[in-house]
Amino acid sequence: RLMLVAMVPLALQREALAWQRSTANLGLVASFSLGALLGGNHVAWLLWMDAAASALAAVLAWRLLPTAQVATAPWATSAPTFP
Repeated sequence: RLMLVAMVPLALQREALAWQRSTANLGLVASFSLGALLGGNHVAWLLWMDAAASALAAVLAWRLLPTAQVATAPWATSAPTFP
C-alpha cells in the first residue's frame, strides 16, 4: 500500500488502493478454496504449489517492481547512532 501511495498521483490513489484490495481479496478466496479442496489428501501438492507461487512472486517482484526513492526526513541523520 505504501508503494502505491508513493507512486500513484493523489487523484488516482483511491482507485489504485481499491484495485489492490480487490486483487488481494480474490487471491485469498482462491487460496482458501484450493486449500479446502486439496487439504485433506493432497498436502504435498499444496506445499509444492506454495513453493512455486512464492518463487514466481519473487521473480515477478524482482523484474517488475521499480526501485522506489524514499525521501529522508529533515531531522534524520545520515547514520543511526546507538547508545
